[in-house]
Amino acid sequence: MGSLLKRDIMKPFPTLSLAKISVCLILFLCQFSFGQTIRGKIESSNPDAIASLEIYNLTNNHATLTSKEGTFEIKGDLGNSLQFYYEGEKYIVNVSNTHFCSIKIDKLVKEREQDARKSEKKAAQKNKRANRKYKRYNKKPLALITNDHERYKNPYKNSVIGRITDKHDALPLVTVQIKGKTITAQTDLDGYFGIDAKIGDILLIQYIGYETSEIKVTHPIMNFVLQENTMTLSEVVVTSYSPTVKRKMTSSVERITVSESVVSDKEMLSAAAPSTSGSSSTGPKAGQLTATEVNDFSHYTYWQGLTESELNQWKNYWKICPTQRYSLVIKNDKGFPIVSKKVFLKSGETTLWVSRTDNTGRAELWNTPETTSINAGSGLQITDEKGTVLVANAKEFHEGINSYSYATDCTSKVKINIGFMIDATGSMGDEISYLQSELYDVIEKTKQHLPESEVKMSSLFYRDTSDDYVVKNFDFTANIPNVIDFIKNQNAGGGGDYPEAVIEGLDNAIHQMSWEDDATSKLLFVVLDAPPHYSETNVKKLHELGRQAAEKGIRIIPLAASGIDKSTEYLMRALALETNGTYLTLTNHSGIGDNHIAPSAESTKVEMLNELLLRIIQQFGAVNRCDQKEEDFAQNSILNEQSAKDKSITFTYAPNPTTDLVTIRIDVPAHEVFLFDTTGKLIFYKTDKATEYTLDLTGLPNAVYYLKVATEEKIFYGKIIKRS
Repeated sequence: MGSLLKRDIMKPFPTLSLAKISVCLILFLCQFSFGQTIRGKIESSNPDAIASLEIYNLTNNHATLTSKEGTFEIKGDLGNSLQFYYEGEKYIVNVSNTHFCSIKIDKLVKEREQDARKSEKKAAQKNKRANRKYKRYNKKPLALITNDHERYKNPYKNSVIGRITDKHDALPLVTVQIKGKTITAQTDLDGYFGIDAKIGDILLIQYIGYETSEIKVTHPIMNFVLQENTMTLSEVVVTSYSPTVKRKMTSSVERITVSESVVSDKEMLSAAAPSTSGSSSTGPKAGQLTATEVNDFSHYTYWQGLTESELNQWKNYWKICPTQRYSLVIKNDKGFPIVSKKVFLKSGETTLWVSRTDNTGRAELWNTPETTSINAGSGLQITDEKGTVLVANAKEFHEGINSYSYATDCTSKVKINIGFMIDATGSMGDEISYLQSELYDVIEKTKQHLPESEVKMSSLFYRDTSDDYVVKNFDFTANIPNVIDFIKNQNAGGGGDYPEAVIEGLDNAIHQMSWEDDATSKLLFVVLDAPPHYSETNVKKLHELGRQAAEKGIRIIPLAASGIDKSTEYLMRALALETNGTYLTLTNHSGIGDNHIAPSAESTKVEMLNELLLRIIQQFGAVNRCDQKEEDFAQNSILNEQSAKDKSITFTYAPNPTTDLVTIRIDVPAHEVFLFDTTGKLIFYKTDKATEYTLDLTGLPNAVYYLKVATEEKIFYGKIIKRS
C-alpha cells in the first residue's frame, strides 16, 4: 500500500508540448482581453451613415468612433449599455456578446419611427388644445410646423432639436433658452438648433426684430415660425464687428496687438455659428484665442507670498498649500537625464510624497501640502522603489539642489501621452467651438514638431451630475485623426449651476485613461470654466487625486476659460504645482468669449493659444539623448528671445559650454541671479548684491539652461549649455 502510494505521488505530470502550451496561453489571453473589450459593428442599409458614429459606454464612461465600415472597439464587458446617435436619434443597446456585438440599425430605426408616430399624434392633440387656449385669451398663437419635419438634416444631437424660421426663410443666431435656467443655444446658418431640454420645459425664443415667444416642449422635435415685431425692426442698426478687449488688465502684461479688422455680416455669422458637419473648415479658424502662462516654478518665492496674502483665503478653503518643496535631479553617468523614475520623500518609515522624474530628469516632492496634515519637519530622505537612499538628508528648495547619478543607459525612445480633459457644459458655449479649432491645430502640429517621438493622445469631456452624461472618455490612441474626429463631435450643453463635475473628470482622466507606465512625458490639459462641487468629502478627494497624479507622473496643466474665479485659479495652480505642471489661462485680448480674470502674477506674456499649447508640449515632451549634439538640445523659445536681446552693459558668463562651474561677471552690481531650465522652471537663485557670481552646475543633467540677472535698472538674460 505504501509503495503504491509512493508511486502515485512520484508519478510525473503529463508533459505538454510547447505548441499546446502556446495554444492554451493564447486562449486564456483572448478570453481575458475579450472580457475587457467590446468589439462590434453597426449594420445599416445606408453604409454612408455608419462611419464615425460615437459609441458611448454608459457603464464605464468610455467612448469610441466607428470605422468607415461601421466596426468599433470599446472598453467594456457583458451587460454594459452602449449609447449612440443615428440620424439625430438616440439609441441604447445592451451588450450580450463581447466577442462580436452586431447592431441592426434598420430594425432599431423602424421601431423608433413607430414610437415617434404615436408620440407625434399625442403632441398634435396637445398643440391643438394649446392654440385654442391662446385664441380664447385673444393672443396670437405661435405657429408650429408639424413635427414630422425634415429632422434628418438637423446636425444636433441634443435631447430637443428643431428649426426656427420666419414666414420667408430660416433665421440664424436666434437665442433659445430654457426658462428659469442658464442653458442656452443658438440657431446655425440654416436655422437649426439643439438644446438639452426636457418635456415640459418652457423655451424662450428671442431674436432682434421679432416677438419674444415662450413655448412648452411637448416633443423632442420642436419647430417655430417667429412673428416680426414691426415696432422694433425699423430701429435696429447693424454695424460692422471688430474684436474688443472686455476689461482693463491690472497686472503687468507684455501685450500683443489685436488688429481691429472689419468683417462682413456673412463672415461674422460664419464665425459665430457652431461647426455642424464635423469639419474644422466650417468652424472658427485656429489662431484667434489668446492666452498666457503662469509657471509658479519660475516665480516660486512669489507664489509662496501669494499663499500668505492675496490667495490666502483660498488656501484655507481648499486646505491645500504646496510650499515646502524638495527638488531632485537624477542623471546617468554620461550626464543625461533619467526620466520617469519613481522616487519617494520619506520621514523615517512614513512616505510623505511620491513622484516621478520628468523629461529633464527632475522630480518635485512635497512635504505634506495639505493644510490638514501635520508637517513632518526636517531630516527627510529621498529613496527609489528599491529602497535605495538617494539623498540621506534632503535639502528644501531654497537650500539647494538634491541630485543623484545612476550607471545606466540613456533614454532610447521618447514616448509622449497627451490627454485633453474638457468642460462641455453650457457655460462653455461662448468659447468651445474656438477651443476645438485651436486643439485641432495643436494636435495636427504636435506630430510634425516631434517627428522622432511616439505620440498617443486621448480626450475626455465632462459635464455635471444631472446632465445626459457626466464623463465621456476617448482612450489613448496613436491614431491621432480619430482623436480629432471625437473632439469635433462634441458640443456644449447641460450644466445650470456654477460648479461642475471636475472631480469626476479628474478621477476618470487619472484612473480610466490608459497612461503608459514607460511614457517619458504624461501631460493632462484640463480646460475648465468653473470649480468642482464643494464639500469636505470632495476636498479630500482632490487631495487624493493630486497625490495619485503625481505618483503616476501625470502633469496637470489647467487652461482656465471665461468664468473662472480666484478660488478656482488657486486650486488649479496648486494642483499644477503638486504634479509638476503649469497654469494657463485665456485672456481678453482676442475679444472672444466672456470676461477672463487676470491671474495673480508678477508679470505675464500674452501669446496665441495654439502657439502656447504647442510650446508647452515641446518643452514638457523633449528629452535630451546621448546621441544628440549640443545645438540639438531642447530649448525655450521665450527665453531664447530674451537672451538674444542686445546688452547695454558688459555681461559675460564663462566657460560656455561648461561641465561644472560657470562664472558670471557684470560691470554694475546685480542683486539677483536666477537659473532656469527649458521648461521655465527655476533651478536655483542667489540674492546677494555683487558684480561676480559663480554657479555650480555639476549636479545638473546635460541640457540648455537660462540665466536671468537683475540689476537696479534692467534685467539681462543669457543661455548656458551644460555638457559633461
